[in-house]
Amino acid sequence: ARTKDGILRVVKKTKKAELFVSPTVLNFGTAKDTMHFSISNVGEDTLFWSIIDTSKWITDIKPANGINDAIVTVFVNRKELQPGDYSSNLVINSNGGNGQVSVKLSVPVVEKVMVTFPDTTVSAPGAIIDIPVIVEDVTGKNIYSVGMKMTFNSKVLEFKNVMRDSSLSSKWSAPVLSNDSGKVAIGIAGTVPLAGGGKLFFLRFRAIGAIGDTSRLHFFDFFFNEGDPKTTVRDGFFKIIGP
Repeated sequence: ARTKDGILRVVKKTKKAELFVSPTVLNFGTAKDTMHFSISNVGEDTLFWSIIDTSKWITDIKPANGINDAIVTVFVNRKELQPGDYSSNLVINSNGGNGQVSVKLSVPVVEKVMVTFPDTTVSAPGAIIDIPVIVEDVTGKNIYSVGMKMTFNSKVLEFKNVMRDSSLSSKWSAPVLSNDSGKVAIGIAGTVPLAGGGKLFFLRFRAIGAIGDTSRLHFFDFFFNEGDPKTTVRDGFFKIIGP
C-alpha cells in the first residue's frame, strides 16, 4: 500500500479471533442433569472467553472460562424447583465476539399417594380400638415396603400392636416395631406388591385417658419403598367421648 507521501509500505493483515458456539440450545427435559456444548475459535488470533450464568438451578459449568476450543459441561439440579418449565441463558463473552446458549428444563408434576388417619372416638376409658392407616389405590406402583413413624398423646392412648388381618399388607411379613412413650416406628415389607386402596394395616391402642381427653394422631414420617412413590399425609384426631 502506498501512503500519501508516495512511500510504499507492506501491511500484514491478520484475522482476528472469532467465537463459534454449538449447539446454542440445551434442553434437559425432565430427567437429564448434565449436557455439553462446544466453544470453538474459527479465527486465527487466540480466543479468550468466559461464561456468565445467574440461574440458581444451573449448579456448575466446567470449564467456566478458557482459551480457544473447549467442550463445556453444564450441570443442573431440580431438587428445589416446583413443577413447571424453566429457562435461562448462558452468556459467553470473548475477544472474538459474544455468544449465548439457552438452557431449558422441566420439572414434572409428581403424583403423590394420600395416606390418612381417620378421626376416631371411643365411648369409654379402657376401650381397645384399632385405628387404620388408610391409603389411596396403589395398584401398579410396585410398592414392596412401608416405613412409618407416628406420635400420639401417651397420657390418652397406649400402643399395643400392629394388626394386619383383612388389610392390604396381610400377605407381608410381620412388621418390625419400636414403641417409646408416644412414639411408634413401623417397618414392614413383602415379596408381593401392594394392590388396591383402603386399610394398609391397623394400629391397636387402649384408651387410658379420661372422658373428654384427646390425642392427635400425627404422621412424623411415612414412605413407600425408599421414597417412591411420593406420599402426602393427613393426621387424624382421637377422642374419648363417654357414653
